[in-house]
Amino acid sequence: KITEPSGGSQLSRLPTIPTRFAWTAVARAALYAAEYTGPDRQFTNPNGAAPDPVNGFGGAGGGFVVTGTSFTNALPPSTPPSTYQIRVIALSPTGQVIGTFSDAVTIVVQ
Repeated sequence: KITEPSGGSQLSRLPTIPTRFAWTAVARAALYAAEYTGPDRQFTNPNGAAPDPVNGFGGAGGGFVVTGTSFTNALPPSTPPSTYQIRVIALSPTGQVIGTFSDAVTIVVQ
């Protein structure tokens, strides 16, 4: 479950205002894959076990892998103002999926 930011949060594109992203830990997870949609899109495979091939990492959006249950990042100023969805999925130490993606959280980029 994503704990930060909360749904409907308004995020800044200013490099001096980073955003913290955080979620609850999953047993046996060593890595987490975060995925986000393109502007004004929603995931076509909610709670799936693979990246979204249309609106997420496999299509209009993107994604990346991190260790731990949080990271802080400033959004690039080139990010179009819009709504986006974000979600995470747990991975084993070898990168195998554990479970399904979290519920998506919708955020607003100003």
